[in-house]
Amino acid sequence: KQTGEIVSSEDLDVDTTGILYITKPLRERKTLNKVAEAIPQPFLREQATLFNDDIRRLLLYKDKLPRAVFIDYLRILCGFHLALYAMKLIYLLPKMVDAGSRQVEDDWSMLVDVTDDLDSIVSAYACKDVERMQNGIGKYIRSTYMADIIQDRKPCSIDEALRILKEDNNKSDGFYESVLNGIRKDLPNSDEKEFDKEDFREMLELFPEDDYFDMLVHVLEKSNLGNYQYRYLHEFLDAVAMKNSSSMLLADSRSRRHPRRGALGSKLLETLVQLLVLKEKPTGGYETRSLSIDELISEIRDRYGLIINGVNEKRFANADVEMNEAFRTNVEAFKDKLRQIGFYTDMSDACILQKIRPRYKM
Repeated sequence: KQTGEIVSSEDLDVDTTGILYITKPLRERKTLNKVAEAIPQPFLREQATLFNDDIRRLLLYKDKLPRAVFIDYLRILCGFHLALYAMKLIYLLPKMVDAGSRQVEDDWSMLVDVTDDLDSIVSAYACKDVERMQNGIGKYIRSTYMADIIQDRKPCSIDEALRILKEDNNKSDGFYESVLNGIRKDLPNSDEKEFDKEDFREMLELFPEDDYFDMLVHVLEKSNLGNYQYRYLHEFLDAVAMKNSSSMLLADSRSRRHPRRGALGSKLLETLVQLLVLKEKPTGGYETRSLSIDELISEIRDRYGLIINGVNEKRFANADVEMNEAFRTNVEAFKDKLRQIGFYTDMSDACILQKIRPRYKM
């Protein structure tokens, strides 16, 4: 506080020392201890809580990991959770709009191909899950416009907006009509432009005459704004899922033969294993434990919704021989990947001895 600078010591690692040299001296802000204003709760609260818990677990390694490795884990974890959050939102928001409430079942899941082989037997099934998500993006964007329009008409919480959409939305309300008329007024009269008033009229002629709400939603969907949203949402997902890298949650190739599919990069798997070998104690705090292959696969499924072995999944209850062979191949590839990152060694053919052992004891 007296010098206004960071206190350095001789046992700092290279990364921290570098950061100290390139940052300006810290100055105490008078508002630092001021009580923060109410922060809006995340839309998917349970997903945000899971992210917080993973960060908490990662912080337990801060004195055991080299700083560069720790920062890399943190980067991977942030991207991973942003990707999960966005994918779940795309899947769940339309269901919430239909139900008129955020209280819907979170049954989202995604099959991940861990073989790193674009032509693997499991890749076709993993591609279908991502295709389902991509096909749902249009409905997701439509749902965001529906909720936003309700909140523009009457400032309210998202929970109230969802309720109004389900139970109390007058689609012929004058507010929707005035917004629609404002858009129509700004359009040119002739066909000098790419889109004019006549095109606008033809776009909406199939709607009921007084259904201004659905007309407005449709106009926003078909506008350049809607197109940009669709385009940039794809780019955002590719970025946070670190597509085609060692930290990937999504993978594809430049060829149309290999569309996007769920994947599990070696660095991402290493990060998740470091977190999942930690078990919360009843008395508080965490301790490390060993896990069997099946337990680790089950933890990844239950915690993050990522399916490696779908044998016991309800939606794969009618799996044929080929699909079961795909799951078996995926599990074998999962074991190989764990060997590569140093978490798994076959001590015996007995399943009970095939354990994932923590790298650091706590």
